[in-house]
Amino acid sequence: MTQHSSKSFAIPLAFVGLMFFTLGFALGINSFLIPVLKGSLNLSSGVAYLLLAATFIPFILFGYPASRTIAAIGYKRTMAISFVIFALAFVVFVLSAKNESFTLFLVASFVSGTANAYLQASVNPYITILGPIDSAARRISMMGICNKLAWPVAPLFFAAVVPDSTNVQIADLYLPFYIIIGVFVLLSIISLVAPLPEVKATGEDESSADDCPYASGKTSIWQFPHLLLG
Repeated sequence: MTQHSSKSFAIPLAFVGLMFFTLGFALGINSFLIPVLKGSLNLSSGVAYLLLAATFIPFILFGYPASRTIAAIGYKRTMAISFVIFALAFVVFVLSAKNESFTLFLVASFVSGTANAYLQASVNPYITILGPIDSAARRISMMGICNKLAWPVAPLFFAAVVPDSTNVQIADLYLPFYIIIGVFVLLSIISLVAPLPEVKATGEDESSADDCPYASGKTSIWQFPHLLLG
C-alpha cells in the first residue's frame, strides 16, 4: 500500500503528464538531429547513430545515482534538477553547433540522456505512488501516451522554427536550441513550485521498512522475482 492523501490528484497528474511529454520530446530530438548531422558533417549512418548510444548509455550508468538523489532530496527536487541538466545539455548542443563538432554533439547527447535518466527515475515511480494503488496501471498507461505523443512533436517543432526545413544546416539549430534551453529552465522552476505532494511508497523509508511484508526478510535485490523477470 502507498501513502497518499484523499484529495484530488488531477492537478499533480497534469504536471507529471507534462514531464512525461518532455521525456518523449527530448528523445525525439534525435530523429531530427541524426539526418541533419549526417548530411552537414558527412557522417556515415553508423557514426551518426552513435547519438542514440550516447543518449541511452546514461540510463545504465545513472539509475542508481538517481535513486540515491531521490532518497536524499525527494522526487520533486530531483525532477527540477533533471530539467536543469537538460538545459545544460542544450547549452552544450549550442556549443556543438557553433564548433560543428560531432564529439561535442555526443557529449551533449550523453548529458541529455543523463537528464532523461534522472527524470525517468523520478516520474515513473512517482506516478505509481501518487494515488490509489489499484489505478496505478491506468495512470502509467496515460503517462505512456503523453510520452509517445511527444516523439513526433520534436521534428515538427524544428520544422516550424527552422526557416528552410528541407535543407537544414547546423547553423539553423541555434534558435531552436535556445528556445529549448529557456523551456527547460522554466520547467525546472515549475517543478519546484508545482503542487506536487512529496509521497513515498511503503517501505521506502528505512524507518518503515518493516511495514512492507513483501520486502521483509529479503537481503538482496535478486530475491525479487519481478526484477529477474524484468
